[in-house]
Order: sequence, then structure tokens, then C-alpha cells
Amino acid sequence: MRIYNSDCSSPIILASPHSGKLYPEFYKRNLRTSFDYCRSIEDMYVDELIYNSKSLGISILINDYSRAVFDVNRDITEIDESLIEVHESFEVSKTLKVKSGIGLIPIQTPQGKIEFVNKFKKNELTFLIDKIYRVWHSNLQQLINLKVKELGKAFIVDCHSMPSDFSGSFKIPDIVLGNCNNKSCKNEILNFLKNEFEIKGYSVSLNYPYSGGYITQKYYDHKHLTQTIQIEINKKIYMDEQNFKKKKDFETLKNNFLDILTNFSKMLDYQNKEIFAAE
Repeated sequence: MRIYNSDCSSPIILASPHSGKLYPEFYKRNLRTSFDYCRSIEDMYVDELIYNSKSLGISILINDYSRAVFDVNRDITEIDESLIEVHESFEVSKTLKVKSGIGLIPIQTPQGKIEFVNKFKKNELTFLIDKIYRVWHSNLQQLINLKVKELGKAFIVDCHSMPSDFSGSFKIPDIVLGNCNNKSCKNEILNFLKNEFEIKGYSVSLNYPYSGGYITQKYYDHKHLTQTIQIEINKKIYMDEQNFKKKKDFETLKNNFLDILTNFSKMLDYQNKEIFAAE
């Protein structure tokens, strides 16, 4: 887990739950299929794309463990029972994500199905829950509490990348912005960010095909002045999805992202000044 700027310089928290590349030894030993299957569902290099934003005083939270190992962007009950040695104290929910193979321990990937030699043991599952999942969510909640207490608000930007090719005729845009179908943040913010990306030349879709995952849904709380938005970046604009290497456009995207976050920070600061002036 990496945290930058765990203070109150800015209400913004950039979260990257899927860009990690660490794998516990017990996971690697248990892997039957190609390691590339696991790597294909990582949000590769997103941590690097957002890193420079720390110069703006923005808080950044990065999960160093791979999404393939344990997906912190899921409810704690969303696990496929066939992958673990089930014990009575662990509640399991057979949600659509679990049935689709993309629960806490994902098995469906763009390159093929991940298979394991054995079920994960109770002590291994305990490690995944206590050392990855709970640590991530505890740190995120602490950052939110600090921002709300000291600044009166918090804004989570949940950063992800997405594959460039889906089945069907829908053309994947460069950027997808999701606010849980106009629930998790104000529409003026959604449209502001849409405009910022379009000014830089990127195509943008709102709330389709992604409207916001577990983190975006769980942490928005207008009563306690916390808003959230999810950003999905099309992998094709910055990396080769087959060999996992960066494209030359990576630096351009990184600089553009910093520019957009700079303007977004100014926008939130301006809104705050307007509120104080009205009071």
C-alpha cells in the first residue's frame, strides 16, 4: 500500500485499487495457467499516470497487490466458493460478478480463464482479507474522515483502465466517466471533467459501459459531504495490451491527466470560496 499526501492540502483522493503487481508466493505456487492471464486484468501503469498529481497536494492511495490476487473493488462477500476452502464464519454472496468470474478472486480475463492447482486454504484467505482488503479500505476511510473533518468535504477519483475490445458492436471510447448514474457526484463536476478530457482530444462516454464500481458506490455520502467518480482509461491509448509495454503516447497522457487534475482542483477550490462568500 502506498499513500502520498496523507494530509489536508486538497479534498481530492486519487485511488488506484487495480494497478498493483505484487503476488504472494502461495498464489504464484497455486497458479496453473499462464501468468500473463493475471497481468492482463491489472490496471497497468495507472499508478504512474496519477503519480505526478501529488505535486498538487492531492492524496493518492495505491494498492500494490495485483487485482488478480484479490480485488478490493468488490464487496467482501463476493467470492466464488469453488476457489476456497469454505469455513462457516465466512459469508458468501453469489452476485452477478461472482457468477461472471470477476469476484474477489477473479478468474475471467481477456486472455483466458485463470485456473489454480488447489483451493485457497483458510490461512491464505485470511491473509488476503486482513493484509490486502481490510488494509486498503481502512486507509481509504481514514483519508476520507480526515478530509471531511479538516476541509468539510472529500472527493474520491477512482482511477482504472479498461480493455480496448469488448464483444459486440459498441466502440469503446478513450475515457469512461461514471458517477453511479448521476448519484455519486454532482453532474456539473461530471460534465466539467468530460469537457476537460475532450479538450485534450479524448472521446468520452458517461456512465456507459461503466457507471461506477464498488468503491465509487460505497463511499459516496452526500450527508457527510463525500463525492465519488470513477475514471476508466482505454488501455489502447497508452499501452500495447498484448506485450504489456507502454506506448510513446504514455507521457502525453500522463501530462494531460495532470493538467486535467490541476483544473479540477482549481474548480473545487473556486466552489469552496463561493460557499464561504455566500455565507
